[in-house]
Parts: sequence; C-alpha cells; structure tokens
Amino acid sequence: MSRRSFKLDTKGFREEVFKAGFIRECVEANANEIAQKAGDGYEPSVSMGKTRWHGKVSAVTVKAAIKDNEENVLQRAAYPLQVVDK
Repeated sequence: MSRRSFKLDTKGFREEVFKAGFIRECVEANANEIAQKAGDGYEPSVSMGKTRWHGKVSAVTVKAAIKDNEENVLQRAAYPLQVVDK
C-alpha cells in the first residue's frame, strides 16, 4: 500500500467552522444566558475576533459594576454554564 498524505487547509477550515453562523448563535446564546443569570444591569455582546467569535457580558450600570466587584456576580453566573446544542 502506498502512503497517503493529508494536509489540512486551515484557512478554509477556519472560515467554514469558526466563522460559521451557528457558532455565533451558540456564543450569543451562552452570553445571553450569563447576562440573564447575572440579573439587571448586565448586557451581552458578541464580536468576531481574528479567528473566532467572542462573547462578552459587561456591567452597564454603576450599581451592577459595584455588585460584580464585591460579589463576583459574572463569575458565579458563568461557572455552571452548559454548552448549548443546536
């Protein structure tokens, strides 16, 4: 038998998988879940990085920022996070 060589087209793979719409939807769903668990004053956002989607939850009110600083609200909201399957 002859040996076969396989070279992964990383650029094409990245475009098809990491930049796909369903990945963005999963990241957005997780960010929304964390913001909802954190309570009032937190806002989710999703942006495209160099190679993949990034989800971010920020405190948009001063009261929420102070509460997060004292009680680690976002860390507690994100810890039991379950991966969303679509």
